[in-house]
Amino acid sequence: MTKTILNDITLLSIIKRKNYFLQTL
Repeated sequence: MTKTILNDITLLSIIKRKNYFLQTL
């Protein structure tokens, strides 16, 4: 359970980072 939650958090952070990067462009 904790592993899946951690994966979700990392995925979310990656998506947020991508969105932020796209916004700066």
